[in-house]
Amino acid sequence: RADELGVDVIYNWDHFFPLSGDPDGKHFECWTMLGSWAEVTTHAEIGPLV
Repeated sequence: RADELGVDVIYNWDHFFPLSGDPDGKHFECWTMLGSWAEVTTHAEIGPLV
C-alpha cells in the first residue's frame, strides 16, 4: 500500500517499550518490522528511527 500511495520513506522506532499507554502493551520489535516492510515494498526506503 505504501508504494501505491507514493511513500518515499518509512521509519520504525527502536524502543523496547511503548512511549505512551500501557508499558506492558503490544509493541512491534524494530528489526522484525523493517524486514517485513522490505519484503512487501519496492519504492520506499526503510530505516530505524533512533
